[in-house]
Amino acid sequence: MKKEKKILITACIVALVFVILQKRRAFQSLSLTPGLPRNFRIQGINEIFFELPIRAFNASDGTLNIGSIDLLIWVENQNIGQAYFSSSQKILPYGPSELRTIVRTSFTSLAAAIPGFANGLKDQVLDIRLKGRLNVEGFYVNVDIPVSFNLPRLR
Repeated sequence: MKKEKKILITACIVALVFVILQKRRAFQSLSLTPGLPRNFRIQGINEIFFELPIRAFNASDGTLNIGSIDLLIWVENQNIGQAYFSSSQKILPYGPSELRTIVRTSFTSLAAAIPGFANGLKDQVLDIRLKGRLNVEGFYVNVDIPVSFNLPRLR
C-alpha cells in the first residue's frame, strides 16, 4: 500500500511539473505589443484616463490565462502613468488577443515629461517602455516592453 502511494505521489508531482513547464514555455512564446491609445477622458482637475490596447500573440500550443497587468509607462526615461488590467482573459494558442488596459496619468506627469517629448521630437523617435508585472496562470512575471515610435519630421 505504501509503495502505491509513493507511485501516485510521484506521478502527481511529475504531472504538476509538466504542466508548469508547459505554461512557462507558452509564456516565453507570448509577445505583447501596445496599440494606439483611445477613449480619452478627464476626471477631476488633474487626472487623465485612456484605454491602451495591448495585442497579445500566443505562438505556442497552450492556452494562457492572464489574470492582471500592472505596468508603469516610461516615456524618454520619465514615468508618466500606470496601465492596469484586472480581469481574467484567456489567450488562445496560435492567435492574437487584445487586452484592454486602462492608463491613469495626470497633467502634472505629462508636463514633467515635456523635455523628454521635446528630445523625441528632435530625434524623430519617441521611446516608450512599459515595465511592470503580469499575472499569468497565477504566477507574477516581470515584463519590460520597449516601443519606439518614428515621428515625422516637422518643418
